[in-house]
Order: sequence, then structure tokens, then C-alpha cells
Amino acid sequence: MQQLAPVYVFHTGALGAFETNPIVFDGVMYLTTAYDGVFAIDARSGKLLWKRAPLTGTFRHCCGPVNRGVALAGDLVLIGQLDGNVVALDRKSGLPKWRARVADNAQGYSITMAPVVYRDSVIVGLAGGDLGIRGAMLAASLRDGKVRWRWFAGERQDMIDGASLGWKQQFDRLETYLRAEETRPRLPRNVHASL
Repeated sequence: MQQLAPVYVFHTGALGAFETNPIVFDGVMYLTTAYDGVFAIDARSGKLLWKRAPLTGTFRHCCGPVNRGVALAGDLVLIGQLDGNVVALDRKSGLPKWRARVADNAQGYSITMAPVVYRDSVIVGLAGGDLGIRGAMLAASLRDGKVRWRWFAGERQDMIDGASLGWKQQFDRLETYLRAEETRPRLPRNVHASL
């Protein structure tokens, strides 16, 4: 530890909380900022390769305008946003390839988690429990962002001030559904196509 020394400092210029988990792939570090800014930097030198500016505007969010990172899939950098969109950026240029609205921010839904890639889908969870939303996870196509399935963490009658009863049982059930999806394409009754 005593031999460790800083190699460079990279300033994003963004204000706000940083809760990102950077990803390094092929010598490039991808990181996010508050309000969903995305930066690609040379991991060895700290040189900026490209950036996507943070979102502007007013958004409903429960826990601050944070973003916890991106996911990579092929030539895509995927980010979930405060405005309820999942966006695919070109990994080399940072230019948008597609944008899919998967949740309504006006109702209190936002996406602050780092997406998860599974086969040909990007999976995100919806934030906003403090605003009374119904918790959900969804999978969207990596090709165009079209929602493939949506799973709610409880039925509407189970919701108390936006929180679902029996989280462990609900997530155990989701795990069973995801495993079953590998062997049969039929989805369970409570996986819905839209909010």
C-alpha cells in the first residue's frame, strides 16, 4: 500500500453525488455521474475519449439524482436514466444508437441502477419506492430496447406506501421464473407487458 501513488486525476465537471461503479474494458474506463452523464476515458492515461453530458431538467427521484454505472454488450454502452429511459450508446463514439422509454418519471419511476446484460437482453429495476411506485424489473432487447417482460415485486393489493410485502418470497419467485425462461418461453401470469 505504501508504494501506491496517483497516476492521474480525472475531473468530470459534474456536481452531485457519485455512486458509480466504473467498468474497464479493452483499456477504456466507462463511468457515470449524477444526472446520467457518461464518460469514456483511457484507463492508463486518463485522457477523455468521449462524453455524454448529464441530463438537464427536473426529474422526480427518491434518493438523489444518482447513477450507479453502465453495462457493456458488444459495441453498446447501456445506461438507465432518471427520466425512465434505457439508452444504448455506441461504445467507440458515445453517440446514441437507441433510446427506449420503459417507465414514466412523472409517476415517480426512475432508473438509478447499473443495468445487467443477460444474453440478448438488458435488465433494469425501477427506482422510486419513496414516491409510492410499484417496484418492478424489466428486460429489454439489446437490439432496439423493446420491453420483453416486466415483473412486479408484488400485486397492487400487497403495496403499502409503495413498498411490497414479502420481498424475499417475491425475489425467490422471480429467480424461479428466470430459470424457467431458459427452458420454456411461456412467462408467468404476473409478468406484465407494460406498467
